[in-house]
Amino acid sequence: LSSYADQNIYIGFRHYDCNGSTAIGVLIDNVELSTDNFIFTGNGSWDVASNWVGEQKPESDSKVLINGTAVIQNGLNISVNELYINNGQSLTIEGGASLSVAAKFVNYDKDALIMNDGAQLFQNNENVYATFNMNMVNPTGTWGENDKTGWQFVSSPITNSPLSAFVPSEGYYDLYKYDGTASGAEWNNYKDGDFETEFISGRGYLASYQTETTATFKGVLNNASSFNTELSYYGDAYEMRFANFYLLGNPFTFNMDWSNISVENV
Repeated sequence: LSSYADQNIYIGFRHYDCNGSTAIGVLIDNVELSTDNFIFTGNGSWDVASNWVGEQKPESDSKVLINGTAVIQNGLNISVNELYINNGQSLTIEGGASLSVAAKFVNYDKDALIMNDGAQLFQNNENVYATFNMNMVNPTGTWGENDKTGWQFVSSPITNSPLSAFVPSEGYYDLYKYDGTASGAEWNNYKDGDFETEFISGRGYLASYQTETTATFKGVLNNASSFNTELSYYGDAYEMRFANFYLLGNPFTFNMDWSNISVENV
């Protein structure tokens, strides 16, 4: 299947089954399709057979193309071998659900792969774009300096995620990082400058939203199997009560097992 428009040729593929044909359209990375592939063409749950071509749901060794609007719902633990999200389509992993992609995961649109708070994703290759949505609790009283509710520790499971995307579109907010150096100011506010432009992997932050209930991280998934963070000691810092402390965060899209964490000279 090919088309000619604006002097550019776009190559796509057509999948056939015993009931006729299904037009797939323009595919990312020239994905080669065959009757062994599993293609999601519906709108809704991954677990509903009618959302799949031929009503055949994939298994752990399957090559999968998302050519619709797929949702992996709470309680589903999905494993596949390869997964591709077609141009203009999407996959959402809800809280309480997990997805494991053993070999290859292809997605270049950060808005096409959405992970909601509590979702887990295991994948192994670079350059997989995604959006992660974190639930935020608003203050119970008046937002401001004297309010002691609505504060949360946050950390980005996505690299190259701009801090500007985290800023809510309405209402007041605060975003702090902790500086434990002997000469540091301890808590530094994003709005005061002297702040990184992207979330640093493995660093924790302190945030509060006045009205919005969702914080958003957008960027590239961290696909590393291990993560190291450098801790430094700044000598006698008696006058700074919290000097040499660090606020760390989980840099992964899945829960960390404390038994796999090693520390030295702490």
